[in-house]
Order: sequence, then structure tokens, then C-alpha cells
Amino acid sequence: PAGVAFNLAIALLFALAATGAFALGVAVLSTWPGLSRRLSGVGGLLTALCVVLLSNLEPVVEVANANDLLSPPLRQFFQIKDLPPGYRSPFGFPVEALDNWWWFRAARVVMDLAPDGQVRDYTITEFPFFSFLLADLHPHLLALPFGLLALALAWHLLLAPDGMRAGDLLGRPPALLLLGLVVGGLGFLNTWDLVTYLGLLAGALLGREVLERGRLDRLALREALRFAGLVGGLAFLLYLPFFAVFQSQAAGLGIVPIRTKPQHFLLVWGPFLGVLGLFLWRRLRPGGVARRHWLPVAGVSLALLLTSLLDLEALIPRALREPGALLLLALRLPVGGILLPVGLVALALLRRRVLAAPVQTAVPVRPVSGRSLRPVAGAAPIRAEVYLLGLVLAGTLLLLGTELVFVRDLFGNRMNTVFKLYFQTWVLWGVAAGIALTVLIAETDRRRWTARLSLGAVGLLVGAGLLYAPLATLSKTGFFAGPPTLDGTGFFAHWRPEEFAAIQWLQANVAGTPTIVEATGGSYQQEIGRIAEFTGLPTLLGWDFHEVQWRGRYDEPARRRGDIEAIYRESDPVRVAGLLARYQVAYVYVGPTERALYGAAVPAVLARDPTLLAPVYQNGPVTIYQVTPRALAVR
Repeated sequence: PAGVAFNLAIALLFALAATGAFALGVAVLSTWPGLSRRLSGVGGLLTALCVVLLSNLEPVVEVANANDLLSPPLRQFFQIKDLPPGYRSPFGFPVEALDNWWWFRAARVVMDLAPDGQVRDYTITEFPFFSFLLADLHPHLLALPFGLLALALAWHLLLAPDGMRAGDLLGRPPALLLLGLVVGGLGFLNTWDLVTYLGLLAGALLGREVLERGRLDRLALREALRFAGLVGGLAFLLYLPFFAVFQSQAAGLGIVPIRTKPQHFLLVWGPFLGVLGLFLWRRLRPGGVARRHWLPVAGVSLALLLTSLLDLEALIPRALREPGALLLLALRLPVGGILLPVGLVALALLRRRVLAAPVQTAVPVRPVSGRSLRPVAGAAPIRAEVYLLGLVLAGTLLLLGTELVFVRDLFGNRMNTVFKLYFQTWVLWGVAAGIALTVLIAETDRRRWTARLSLGAVGLLVGAGLLYAPLATLSKTGFFAGPPTLDGTGFFAHWRPEEFAAIQWLQANVAGTPTIVEATGGSYQQEIGRIAEFTGLPTLLGWDFHEVQWRGRYDEPARRRGDIEAIYRESDPVRVAGLLARYQVAYVYVGPTERALYGAAVPAVLARDPTLLAPVYQNGPVTIYQVTPRALAVR
């Protein structure tokens, strides 16, 4: 049944993502010097934890608020939209009865509120566990396991034997086909992922080229570009039926006018920044990259952080007429003060590992295989650190990009750009953080209190990020008070039993996929589109604004919305019959929602011509009408 299949799909995606992250963590850590097989296994678990179970730190604010611990200055500082006044929960954390859907706010952290309370910078900051909790089978979640598969292929490319060139893939059809299927599949599932993961795969090949040559030169860049062209071209051909008709709403790039607040950025990325920051810092040692060389970077970072103090209310109107104010607005990049040192340190360490280290030859393994990931015994240890640093740098660039430009779409803001690139970065930094945390645990000198303290602080950040999974799950499920079921439609049977019985009748008695008319309306209303949702029968219009988002135009949804209203409210048999014929309607559904929206006596045309529609099902407030041959004859 569809309801069971839906819930199993959520569980399957979670399992694929968790096992994929685990396998990738084990594969990389198995080549790290000094790590035992047991610790590599623990590292795999930590990697899976960081990718699919960890959350941001916004729930810490929620727990504090549920214990009435947030002072007015703190509330103003965090500026979490729709956070209720402080209260005392008897459970010590928020629950639905006291703060309905509190867990949803963790996915809406980054935003800016004007003095009048209006949202000026609305974004989506989803992370994997939130999407699984929401049971959100949207493209970003469908593509998650395949993104991890692409990262696994990137690791294998980095381990490819020296002397292999991009053109050699033509002589390895299985490897080339797998790369094309994965990259093309990502474009098919979630088009935002295509460029990012193809770039990461090409970057892995570039890293291997530089490791082999001992330098970054034109030949290495050319090989990476040839690889991207070869794999990208094959991906396009393999999914040509999709790409040939694909229409994007992207309308160029826009400049981000209002940047992320540092406190919001730290709420979202705090656990990862703690782990990765400590990992990078410990590598700035004598014999590594000298820490004293980073004083100018620290100064610039501090200056960028301080730009958050610039008054937006004064700058925005002045920027339209004063070049100086426009320049200040452009320089207002507080998050750059966090990303700049992370990115530059990762780049410097990456450069040192790749260029300054002696050329090493990897074990002769195939770069890509159809087999599951396994530890590659004897692989050059340096490549594991190059891989980790590459993930850190790639995530940093993605996050910095959301502060500078956005892809223009129907909304005209950076909401979707932040949504998609933050989700991608979560995967990259989640894998990197799981690996880095394992290395930190292994390398921490237990005799030094500073080392123990820093690792403990990072552990607290990660622990805070793990609050959300159990608390949100308990709250959303009502402490698992309801009867357990795999059927995703089970709630509907309790909520609207008569309508659920009607849905079961349609499933049992209607063959094929004839069109059924039901009420339409706004988005996020369970009662809109419920018949089409649970039966699979096509209807004229579901959530109207979501239809606009998918198609980028409102003309057709607007026309259909008016036609649906006419089918229910219009008393002219000729007009109603014409509409039924135009859309080849077979059934008209009337339930509580239709009567609430269009009137108690619907369809109104029956008062003048009861022969157009014949009732074929009736149960309480529900009646299903079948369109008669008479309706097709009326002109």
C-alpha cells in the first residue's frame, strides 16, 4: 500500500544515508596512521552520527525558553522568529501541547527581522534529521544517499593509481558508467547537486594529479576539466529524456543584500565549527603552518565580524543614493569573519600536504568499483587528510557563496540558495567532522589539561547538537502514545473516518486513473488535495501556490482554481458540462472541505439538472458523483 511504501521509503533513505556515511568514514579512517581497526569503526559511527543524527544548536535556545531561562536581551540577540514567551515545561523541554511545532523553528534559523517585525531575509536551514522527522520526501532528501555515494567515489578517485588519466576511463566502461549514473542521477533527483558533486569528483582527480606531480600545473587542471567534461557529458546522455524537457526557474544570479547574523550562523554550524576548528588549530604547529603568520587573517576576520554592528536601518536607504553607504553595505560580511580563517587554514594545510610533501604512490587500486567501500590497506596516509581538508574547503566555499550571491527564482530572494547549499554543506562537513573527531580523540594527549579541556568543549558542542533528535521525536510523536503503524495514512482514518472510507472505496472500485475533482486552496493544509494524495487519482489542482513554485507561472493554476469553483458553485448546466468535458472529469468529490469552501448545496448545478452527475457513493458528509454521458451531450 502507498501509505506503507511512503514510510518505508523514509526509513530506507535514512538507512542508506547512515550506512553510506558509516562506510565512508571507515574507509577514510582505515588509511589514517596510528588508528586501530576498532577506532576506525567508531569513527564510522561518528561520521554517520554527524550526518544523519546531529542537529544545529537552535534546540538549546528552545530548551532554555521552555525552562524560562531566556532573558529579554538574549531573546533579542538570538531573534528566533515565532519563539513564544518563556514558560516552564513540566518535562524540561518543549512539547507540542505547550508549543506546537516548536521543532520546526530549528530549520528556520537564519533570517532578519525589521524593527516592525517583518521578515527581510527568510531562509530555510534544514538538516538531514529534520527532513527525516518531517518525513519530507523532497529532492534534497531523495538525493542524500547518492550524494554520499558520490563522495565515496571521490575518495576512490583520490586513491587512483598514479599515471591514470581522465581519458583512461574510456577503457573502463563499468567505472565510467557508474560515475555517469551517479552524477546524472543527482541531477535528475536534485539538480542543485549536479554541479557541486561533479566539482567534488573533479577536485578529487585534481588532488590525485597534484599529489602525483608534486605541483599544481596546467596539465593537472586540464585533466580535471577533461574528467568533468567526460563524466558530465555521459551523465547528460544517460538522463537525456529528463534533461531534454527540464525547465528551470533559475533566472540568473542576484547579489545578497542582507547577510547572515554571526549568532545565527554559529547556531547552525556550531558543532561542526567546533570539531573542524579544533582539528585545524592542532595542525598549526611548529613543523606545520606557523600560527604567527595568521595574525593578519585574525585582524581581517575580527573586522568582518564587527561589520555586524553597522546599522542596516540607516545603510539600506542611504545605499541607493550614496556610494559610501553602498560600499559599507557590500563590506558588511560578518560571517566572513568566521569562514575566512577556516577556509584559509584548510587551504594552507591542503597546499602543504599536497605540494610540500614528497610525491607518494598510492596502492594500485581501481579508482571506482561496483563493490561496497572497504578499508584500502596500504593507501598513502596523506590522502586521507587531503580528502578531509578538501571537504572542509568545499563546504566553506559553498557557505561563503550564500553570503555573496543567490540564484534568482520565483521568490526573488536567497531562501532556496541557502536551503540547498546549506544542506550540501551539512553532508560535506558532517563527513569531515566525523573523521576529524575520531582523529582528535586518538591524538589528544591525556596528560595535557588544555588538550582534554578543548576536546571536552568540542564534546559538549556535539552533545548539544544531539539534543534535538530524541526531544523532537518524543514531542512530535506525543511520547509514542498512539498505536504503532507503518501505514502513513493511518492518521487519516482517525481524523476523518468517513472520508477515509470513501478513499478506500475509490481504491477498490475505480479502475485506472480517471480525473477526480476536489477542493483546492492554499498550501500546508492537509484537507486540500487529500483525495488525490491518498488514491493516486489525478485532480485539477492541489496546493495552488506549490503548483506555481513547480511551474514558475500562475496563469494555469489560476484558471484551474476558478474552474474548480465553477464546477461546485455554477448552476448553468452548459458551463459546468463544458468544464467537465474540458478536463475529462470522471468523478466529483463532495466532502466537508468542499462544503466549507463552496457552500452547503454543492454541486449547485444539480438543482437545475440532476442528470449531469450521478451519486455512486454516499457515507455521512461524503458523496461521490460520477459524470454521466448526459454531461458530455450538453452543449
